[in-house]
Amino acid sequence: MKRLTAAISLLVLLLTGLSATAGPIPKAPSISGESYVLMDARTGKILAQENPDRRMAPASLTKMMAAYVVYHAM
Repeated sequence: MKRLTAAISLLVLLLTGLSATAGPIPKAPSISGESYVLMDARTGKILAQENPDRRMAPASLTKMMAAYVVYHAM
């Protein structure tokens, strides 16, 4: 009985382990904004950008407050 349980357990582990492969990396989404910057927070590296130096007003007070809170928390 122990051998049967061990064999079934091994079979399940082998079958589930083989199906855990990584899928292809998806394409970046298209962004319709006039200006954006995507930056890695840890390294500071710019990952994507479109008109990064263009000055634009924030879209809402909520976003301005979120930026304010994050800035002062750092």
